[in-house]
Amino acid sequence: MTGPGAGGSGAGTGSGGTSGGAGGGQPLPFFRDYTDRTAPPFVGGGTAPPADPGSSVSVSVDASQVLRSLPPTLFGNNTATWTGGTDFSATGYARLSAAGVSFLRFPGGSTADVYHWDGQYPSFVASDSYNSQSWALSTVQFVQLVRRLGGIPVITANYGYASYDTTATDGNVQNAATLAANWVEYCNAPNDGSNPNGGTDWAAQRAADGAPDPLAVSYWEIGNEVFGNWETGYDPIGTTYAANFNTIADAMKAVDPTISVGLVVDPTPTYASWTKTVLSYPGTAARADFLIVHTYFNSFSSAASLTAPTLFAQSPHVADLKAALDALVTANTTRSPSDLPYYMSEYNVPGPVNSLQIALASGLFIADVMGELAGSGWAAASLWDVVNGYDTSGAYGPGDLGFLSLNQPSVPDLTPRPTYYDFYFFNRNFGDHLVAATSSDPAVTAYASTFTGGGTGIVLVNEATDARTLSLSVSGISTTGQGNVWILSGPDVAGPSVTLNGVGNGYPAGGPLPDSVVPYVVATAGGATTLDVPGSSVTSIILY
Repeated sequence: MTGPGAGGSGAGTGSGGTSGGAGGGQPLPFFRDYTDRTAPPFVGGGTAPPADPGSSVSVSVDASQVLRSLPPTLFGNNTATWTGGTDFSATGYARLSAAGVSFLRFPGGSTADVYHWDGQYPSFVASDSYNSQSWALSTVQFVQLVRRLGGIPVITANYGYASYDTTATDGNVQNAATLAANWVEYCNAPNDGSNPNGGTDWAAQRAADGAPDPLAVSYWEIGNEVFGNWETGYDPIGTTYAANFNTIADAMKAVDPTISVGLVVDPTPTYASWTKTVLSYPGTAARADFLIVHTYFNSFSSAASLTAPTLFAQSPHVADLKAALDALVTANTTRSPSDLPYYMSEYNVPGPVNSLQIALASGLFIADVMGELAGSGWAAASLWDVVNGYDTSGAYGPGDLGFLSLNQPSVPDLTPRPTYYDFYFFNRNFGDHLVAATSSDPAVTAYASTFTGGGTGIVLVNEATDARTLSLSVSGISTTGQGNVWILSGPDVAGPSVTLNGVGNGYPAGGPLPDSVVPYVVATAGGATTLDVPGSSVTSIILY
């Protein structure tokens, strides 16, 4: 892995590609949200990065070779109703805001396929208290929080309701379609009595819930991982989901034709046949505004196979998934991959529960994954998740998929995990256009960007356990001769404690708040500088 890949396969190569298919020449979902960005201000007063000489590595950035624009939906996250009291507290908001996270998915993963947003659970389905407790996150609270962050919400509609049972009155596709369409009305209809879906005036109910103006939710998924037998709504063949998708999508768009709806697929060999069936079902691909993929990469089969190097080796899977899905779309639809955006709405360190999920290694791995998402042309992505909870049940040690801590002994809740810093690096310190970058050392991955408002943002991942001395050169853009640097590292790549610019947090896991750490300062001459980076580290650089 020596750079940001070869660019995408066409989608999103400009300021936000256009669609020749369902989009009718209009800007594509997610890419239409592109905005010009300006680098955060230079921070003076810091020291130079400490000397830590190692093998020489040449890193070259050519800002004149723009590979694609980067939509603000590319570095998002997930939340759920059951974490509302923690990740959306005042502290949770501050953490999300500091990391620049503003694209959020709701109401959860598998939770979505049993979640009745209106609280009207059928008699045979337990009201599992997701929206009856004071700590549960409501639709209005979720969207208002995202808007406060200046961001974009995405909601997953309950597909499982189509399969609860086979009676005429419960658990059929019309019920699922009505529930989803009512949710669209609740979110998007004006409170003017129009009541586009009939029955309850959901816009009036939304106003009573504290949101008189429409919430304007544009992005909707239909179902979560319905190809899997763990999911409510599981369809082993694909034809039922495809047919029901058409019915539900039509009902939702009858309420608001401007929304974009996503179709669940999985291009891996295990589910490629299922995906082929879904994509080739009459009318389904034509209705889909984007495709949804989840990956937790390849699960570990033994403790011996669970190492930092075997984890790092999986990041190319991001581009492999994109290529496999491109091939399935081309072979089984009349759509072009260039006009059908892909959303990786869940991803994280592989399972089962293991200690690398909270180790420094996870910070290196997710940084590489985020760089590969940018380089291989994905339109949107959401890590699973903001908070998930400390889990000691794993055979390979305790783990946690949240990028903020929760319920870990001796560690304050909402302490940054190693993966949190990747979002700070890519959302705050990375620009709005991906540009060409190369590294002379395969152990050092380089991703580079430019800000439309000026400046170059670079992320470097050193997977080697020993230090490297980087000779960094930037061409194709003017520089002021100064820059800021942040280095994520730690005493042990397999350990849970990390430092940012040498600053820790004094707890047995996680690291400090990024904004509390003074960035290093580097000087450049003619766009060139030299700096040492420690082994097992992620380095974020802004050159002004």
